[in-house]
Amino acid sequence: MKVETAFLAQAAEVSGDGRIFVYGGGIEGLITPTVPLVVPQISIVVRLHFLLGECGTSHNLRITMSDSDGEDCGLDATVSVNPVVPEYMPDRGTRLFATFGVNYLKFDQFGVYAVNVFVGDERLDGFTIGVHQAKPPEEEGN
Repeated sequence: MKVETAFLAQAAEVSGDGRIFVYGGGIEGLITPTVPLVVPQISIVVRLHFLLGECGTSHNLRITMSDSDGEDCGLDATVSVNPVVPEYMPDRGTRLFATFGVNYLKFDQFGVYAVNVFVGDERLDGFTIGVHQAKPPEEEGN
């Protein structure tokens, strides 16, 4: 199995037929004048490709986050997925989306944060998000 894509969005939902609906996807950085920064609601979207032999059984998909010092940030969420091979393509395995709605995600410092994607205890991949300090507006001279 492998992660095909993973990203942040303002909101995301997977429909019953496996389609994904994303609002404000592709967030790569946040800009704030001060930290800590608390984001009231954000979604983490992950698309996985399961090979034929990995289908038909349940897998625990887990996400964590660490700061630029490698310290755990307290985000630890797990969802169970059960990939099923589609009848119309029985030889290719399957791909599926999973979303994690996160409330009150806290960033304690400026820097780059890593969102890590695991299946079971195996880290598959991840992505990063930067938290940058906003520069104050320049004053106009007389």
